[in-house]
Amino acid sequence: MFRIPPGTWSDLDLAGELRRLILDVLTECRANIKQKLKRSITSSYNIKYVALSLAPLGMTVTPPHWSRLAYLRQTYVDFMGVLNKSSAPPPPQDSTESQSEENEESTSTPPHPAAQASKNNNIWTSDMQFWSFVDTELNNTRQTYPNEGDLLEFFSGNLLDDLRKYTKIPKSLANEPKDIINDPNPVVFEWQVLIQNFMVW
Repeated sequence: MFRIPPGTWSDLDLAGELRRLILDVLTECRANIKQKLKRSITSSYNIKYVALSLAPLGMTVTPPHWSRLAYLRQTYVDFMGVLNKSSAPPPPQDSTESQSEENEESTSTPPHPAAQASKNNNIWTSDMQFWSFVDTELNNTRQTYPNEGDLLEFFSGNLLDDLRKYTKIPKSLANEPKDIINDPNPVVFEWQVLIQNFMVW
C-alpha cells in the first residue's frame, strides 16, 4: 500500500531502519497535531480548518477526521484541566472527613484500572503525557459506549458541540473553497479507504 519493496520485513536491517523512520514520522506528526490543537483552542479555530491544516498533500479531509480531531481537542482541554488540578496545593481536609472517605472507598467496588488512572490526577504531571492520557480516555469512552452505534453517536455529538464552540477561520485558509471544506461526501483516495476500514471511530 505504501510501496514498500518486497522482502523488506524479512531483512532485519531494513526492517529495523523502516521502523525507526516510521516512529520518527509518527513522533513528528503527534507533535504537530498537539501544537495545532493548542493554537486552535486559544484562537477558537473551526475544526474543519484545523483538519485541513494538518492534512498532507494528496489526502482528502473527511467528516470522520473532523470528529477525531474534535475529540482530541476536547481531550486536550480536559488534560490541561487535570494538569492544573494536579499542580494546585490540596485543600485542607478535616480528619473526620478523611476517615469517612477512606471507609467509603474500602467498601465500594474497585473501579476499572483505566478509569482509576484517569481519575487519579496525581499520575498526570507533565504536558508530555498527553498521548498517554488520550489512550486512557479513549479506552474509558469505549467502555462507556461498547455498542458501535452509541460510540458513533457520542463522537457525532462531540463534533457538533465543537463546531458550535469554535467558529473562527484561520487567515491562511480563509480562501479555501467552502464546497470542498464542507462537503460531507468527498472523493476519498483508495489508500484512505483501506485505513478507514480498520478504524473503530
